[in-house]
Amino acid sequence: METITLETKNPMELFKSWYAEAKSCQDNLMPERMTLGTMGKDGFPNARTVILRGLDDAGFKMYWNKHSQKSQELEINNRASLVLVWIYRTLEGALGFRQVRVQGRVEDLPQSEVDAYFESEPDIAKVRAIVQIQSRVITDEQREEIRRKFEELCTQVQENHIKLECPQGYVGCFLRPSMIEFYQGQRDTVNDRVRFRLDDGNSCCSEATLPGDDGWKSENKEEVNRSVKHNFDNCQNQPFINKIRRPNPEF
Repeated sequence: METITLETKNPMELFKSWYAEAKSCQDNLMPERMTLGTMGKDGFPNARTVILRGLDDAGFKMYWNKHSQKSQELEINNRASLVLVWIYRTLEGALGFRQVRVQGRVEDLPQSEVDAYFESEPDIAKVRAIVQIQSRVITDEQREEIRRKFEELCTQVQENHIKLECPQGYVGCFLRPSMIEFYQGQRDTVNDRVRFRLDDGNSCCSEATLPGDDGWKSENKEEVNRSVKHNFDNCQNQPFINKIRRPNPEF
C-alpha cells in the first residue's frame, strides 16, 4: 500500500521535497516540465506544457511573452491550474509515479525580477525570446524571416559579444496556490492522495479535515479500497528519497 509521508503541514514545503527528489531520479528527464491549464474566451479549457522556472514559499514562477495565448487568457481570467507528473522506482525496481495538481490565481511578477531572470538566461534563450512572438499566426515566409533573424542575432552575439536587453512583452507570472493535491502510487498497489486547500472561511469542512500551517487544511481523498490515514504528529520521518533508486553518479 502506498502512503504519503507528511513531514510538514505546509504543502509548499512538501512540494519542494518531492521536486528535489524528482530531480534526483534519473527516470525524470525534465522534472520541471508541467501542464498549465487556462480558460479560453470561448469557455473551453486550454492546456499546454510549460517550464517551472522558480518557486518560493508562496507559489510557482513562469516566464513567457505577453502576446501568447495563455497570457491573453490569464488577463481575462487569472484562475489557472498546474499538473506535474514524476516517475520513480522503488529499491526493488517497481515503477510508480507521483502527481501534483495545483489550482490558484496568477499574478504578474515585478519587472525587476523579470529583468534579473532574463539576464540569467543563456544567450540562445534570450535570442529566441527577442525574435519570436508566441501564438502569432504566421506564413511560411514569416517563419523563414524569424529563422533568419534568429541566426543573424546569434552570430552577432557570438562574434561581437553584444549584451541582449530584456525585450518588451517578456513577462513573468506567479501562480499563488489555493489548492495543492499530492498523489502517489504504483500499478499494483492501493494508492494515496492528499489534498491541501487554503481555509477561506467559506469552504465546507468535515471530521476528516485536518489543520495545517499558514492557513492550510488537508484531507485524504478516497481511492478504491484505500484505508490509509495520515497522522501529522506520529508520522515516521523517512524521506521518500530513501525508497527510490538513486541515480548513477556518472549520469
